[in-house]
Amino acid sequence: MTKSVVMSMIVCALMSSVYAANGVPNEYGGGDVRSIPNQNAAKEEVGEAKITPKKAESAAPMKLDADKAEYDQETGDFFAQGNVVLRQNGQVIRTDYAEGNMKTGQVFLKQGGELSENGVVMHADWAYYNFLSKTGELQKVSGTNYTKQEWYQAPDAVIKDGKMVAEHGATMSRCPSVKHPPCLSVVAKSFEVIPNDKMIAKDCWVKVRGVKIYHKDRWENDLTNRHQSKYMPHIGYDSDKGIKLELDIEHPLWEGGTAGADLHYYGHDHWKPNFWIKQDFKDFVVGVSDGWQEDDDDWYRKDTNWTFNWKRHRLIKGLPLTYSAYAEHGLWKRRYDDPQPGQSRYSDRSWHTEYGGYIYHDPIHFFGSKRNSLNLYVGKKYTRESLTDEHTSSNLYGATLSQKIGSNLDVWIGFYDEKVSDDRLFDIGQADMSREWRPGFRYITHNKRDEITGVYRLNAKQGVYNNREYGHRYEFDLTWTHHFCCWDLEFRYEKEFYKNDHKFTVHYYFNFF
Repeated sequence: MTKSVVMSMIVCALMSSVYAANGVPNEYGGGDVRSIPNQNAAKEEVGEAKITPKKAESAAPMKLDADKAEYDQETGDFFAQGNVVLRQNGQVIRTDYAEGNMKTGQVFLKQGGELSENGVVMHADWAYYNFLSKTGELQKVSGTNYTKQEWYQAPDAVIKDGKMVAEHGATMSRCPSVKHPPCLSVVAKSFEVIPNDKMIAKDCWVKVRGVKIYHKDRWENDLTNRHQSKYMPHIGYDSDKGIKLELDIEHPLWEGGTAGADLHYYGHDHWKPNFWIKQDFKDFVVGVSDGWQEDDDDWYRKDTNWTFNWKRHRLIKGLPLTYSAYAEHGLWKRRYDDPQPGQSRYSDRSWHTEYGGYIYHDPIHFFGSKRNSLNLYVGKKYTRESLTDEHTSSNLYGATLSQKIGSNLDVWIGFYDEKVSDDRLFDIGQADMSREWRPGFRYITHNKRDEITGVYRLNAKQGVYNNREYGHRYEFDLTWTHHFCCWDLEFRYEKEFYKNDHKFTVHYYFNFF
């Protein structure tokens, strides 16, 4: 099945929550806390068959693997049975039996099959497709997008002119709809999907928990996210900040332009909003923001804060090196969570200027395996404060060695080196220790619903905090995330050895908005 079939199932972009670590610029170094047939035979029967037809003029070739297959080179007819796998342009079809014709482009899955691409898995009881004319038909379609946790069903569908049309109704939801009605679903008499563009529903009802909310004769859903506003509500509890109520909003303005608001309220710290606007160009992103940001339990007020981020580019053609750069300038002040004796709760305001750059080495793989990688980078950072005329510069080095074990477990160990200054006016963005080892792991269950991440932070030197030596153990973070049908639950525990303390947070991420 071509990409038009698989992409057609991603028909309703109903917001998915994202969990990502912050920090140094590499995958696992986050902050605090993926045979040609015999030309001499007219007919050939083989075990462990591999069939590659001649490349069609209008489509990439389709490759077929099976326990047993028969292919007639004169007519182009073929059949395959037993662990049948068909591949074309990154799409994969799995079935127990397939037949068709390589010359005409026809493929029949008379016993049904599974179609997958990029985390999307679809099932059809019967399917026909022509990968030359890009037309086809599906019977009793059901699918799951494990990446976005979306479910969809349709009694039948046809594919023509690069579009999938379900003329006899279809349902899309954020829930598997087994034990209760979907939290949010769209039910329509007719659906038309234009891959990589939009979905059009006619005579449709939008339902919440099975209750009809409103009706529209025609409803269009942009599949490209170019014109889609995002609303990301979070509710949680932090042992240091108390109750957390957060609503993050993004709204597209024009091509590449986006405005947003992070509306956050904390039981102990009250309102801490942040407003921003950014413009994404081909090579770089510029933005301006005004509001509050938090780092290590201290709050920073950034007024008229400008940012510039130069995206990664190849340093020199042919070399395995890329580079990126950034700059930031704004009027800052700091709110101390625990002021020292005689110290004001707020610092004086200062124009903060910071800029720097990184050079990265392409991932290095060992023993010819892509399941392991060594990521290296070096960098340089400069800061200046107008209040104290303070100038600092730091060299940055980092290395992360990662290994994938099986299909569900990743392990890694990282080493990071950065100059640390104890008398800087602002600590935000500064490393907690000058040299740090950071081993960690991430485990994802087979059904993709549970994720457990653990990170151990170790000070390479003998650590001191508030005149107390704490040794080499700095912190251990353990995070568990469970994906429900319409929301995510995240629990995080932090053992702070340097403070001889611990903290925990609980977050609810609603993802049906």
